Amino acid sequence: MKLADKTILNILAKSCNAFLLLLSSVVMVRHFAKNDYGTFLQVMLIVNTAMLLGLLGAPQSIYYFYHRTVNQAGFIAQTVMISLALGLACALIIYFMMDVFALWLNNPDITNYAYVASAMIFFRGASQFREPLLISEGSLVLNSWLTVICGLFFYLPVIIGPFFFNMVSILIKLMSIGCAVEFLIYMITSWKLFMSKKGIYQHDKLEVSGYGKPSLKEQLLYALPIGASSYLGVIGKQIDQYIVSAFFLPADFAVYSRGALRVPVLSNFQLIINNILMPQYVNAYSSGNIGSFLGIFHRSIEKVAKIKYPAFAFLFALAPSLITLLYTNAYANAIPVLQAYLILLLTTVTVYGIVPRASGKTLCISCATVISIFGNIAISLLLLPKFGPLGAALGTVLSSILGGLYLLVQSCKILGVSFKDIFPWKYLGKLLLISFTSSLPLYIMQSAIAVQGIKLAALLGLEAISYSYICLLLMMKYALISIDDMEILGRWLRIDLKHWLPKITFCRYFDQK
Repeated sequence: MKLADKTILNILAKSCNAFLLLLSSVVMVRHFAKNDYGTFLQVMLIVNTAMLLGLLGAPQSIYYFYHRTVNQAGFIAQTVMISLALGLACALIIYFMMDVFALWLNNPDITNYAYVASAMIFFRGASQFREPLLISEGSLVLNSWLTVICGLFFYLPVIIGPFFFNMVSILIKLMSIGCAVEFLIYMITSWKLFMSKKGIYQHDKLEVSGYGKPSLKEQLLYALPIGASSYLGVIGKQIDQYIVSAFFLPADFAVYSRGALRVPVLSNFQLIINNILMPQYVNAYSSGNIGSFLGIFHRSIEKVAKIKYPAFAFLFALAPSLITLLYTNAYANAIPVLQAYLILLLTTVTVYGIVPRASGKTLCISCATVISIFGNIAISLLLLPKFGPLGAALGTVLSSILGGLYLLVQSCKILGVSFKDIFPWKYLGKLLLISFTSSLPLYIMQSAIAVQGIKLAALLGLEAISYSYICLLLMMKYALISIDDMEILGRWLRIDLKHWLPKITFCRYFDQK
């Protein structure tokens, strides 16, 4: 199986989890009052934030060290011990601080979930090391299957549970059991990988990398700046939700959170692509081949943008209908929040810390975190009095852009290239213009046709098909899609696109090639 197909499998596996999350929210808003649902979301907000920040970026260190170490078995064992220690430490901290979170988030009911939240943090936090280990080993297909299985164990309780239980506490306990299963899968996978590498030493890497096995100190020193940044600021990205929780009621937070969504499939697949490409980045930088590095970097950005930019234009136009269809009219105030969050699809076309990570100069990622966090707080508090919860969403978007720009500037210094060359700006500009142009008919249809329920779902489906058709035609006309892209589309969609697109478009397209 080609690397591109394996990458798509991993993206689809992650997408499965995202769709399960979306489905769970659709079910829960119809079975729980806003206050109860808001409490559930606040508990999960604490769990997810603690899980990401408490790991100190250690999972990301695997991508850097795994292919550079001679003793991979020893490195795996060391990594498992780190995951258990960090998961336990983080769980204990949250357990003893739950009263503080309850006061901060303006919801005393949160204290009732201290025990189960800590258990989820330990089990699921440690399990975050499974994916980097499998991807670094090249077991992309296995990782895809395990991602889907773990997602089913985690989300099915809150998808099926509301039909049988009307208590949030029961659902969270059931989710903790799913986390325990995921932890068991992680331990079994790590053990099998350890046994397969035991006694094998790749001495040919020693002269190149200098690592027999990275020490605990080396691994943590590499990971700590990434952990402090926590994927360019987990705190910076979620501080808006804490701010809304602190200034508004749980019911208001429930509405806000339905708009402040990371779009299923689209939100994080740039992370998957860049993690899979990480060995290529490290090799290109280590060999001093900056041209090759930029080539890989630009191609990954273009491939991500080909999906995210058209998706942004489509979802932005149809945001009112989507919120109404998924969450009913009671959550209509989430529409502007969703539209603000959709802007992140335009900016998150890459992992901005990929150059510092590949070069080992990860300290600047921590600086980007500081910019993102304090920028988010300042902008959100400034806009909150005038725009209400929407101001917090705008603060998140603007601070994310500031952090990304800082990392781009630092990346230029590391690679020794100009800001003009670090990104395929011209390509992105053309793609954005085409995406916006293709979406114009959607605004007309939305204003002219007013339907609800099944009819609305059918209308959205027709609009999606027509928009995709128009956008694909324009992208082909202006040579923004490669032959490889067309082959992948045809292979995965199981259709011959030549039968569905005008012949003249294909002629122009291949002539330009």
